Amino acid sequence: MNRSSLVLLKTLLRSTSQLNIYRYGTDKKKKSRVIGNCIGMSVLYLMLMAYCILTCIGYGQIGITDVIPAICVMTISILSFFFTFFKTNGYLFNFK
Repeated sequence: MNRSSLVLLKTLLRSTSQLNIYRYGTDKKKKSRVIGNCIGMSVLYLMLMAYCILTCIGYGQIGITDVIPAICVMTISILSFFFTFFKTNGYLFNFK
């Protein structure tokens, strides 16, 4: 990657960052959306943690603890793939 591509990528990430919108934005509606997104992502993270913990406890009781890491990795990978695909839809298809 050349220097201009890195500068463009850095600018893109800063302009679309939620922290940047919250820090320098003047629109109260956008700021409340950023706070709502943070709360929503925290709730999703806690739900994913609870799901993984309860699944591990269940598999431990059944006695198949050797597949726990693989199932946790696959679950997190699939969820991150779907969330990434839906988030980058505008960037991949020219903002349509």
